[in-house]
Amino acid sequence: MWYDLKAPKIEVLILNIRSTKYALAEFIKRMERLKFLTITSYSDYPSQLHNLYLIQCLSNLRTIRFEHVLVPSIQPIFALRNLRKLLKPVNLLTSCT
Repeated sequence: MWYDLKAPKIEVLILNIRSTKYALAEFIKRMERLKFLTITSYSDYPSQLHNLYLIQCLSNLRTIRFEHVLVPSIQPIFALRNLRKLLKPVNLLTSCT
């Protein structure tokens, strides 16, 4: 099942979502080799992204790209020591209420 995905060798993860609220699944924290993460919402309104704290343990993550996504807190992103690029931060890192 999706919620118990085991893919420790994945280096690129592209999530295309259509809901107005999306919570990252627990399996993402086990993707130890993940280098690139992109999350794109195709909903009419920006999607609220939850559980972003799960990316804190992804020590190899180098690039994050958000498109049409609202992030309630960017604090977990600051824990990523190898992060080199955060793409599209201006319109996306907006507080959700």
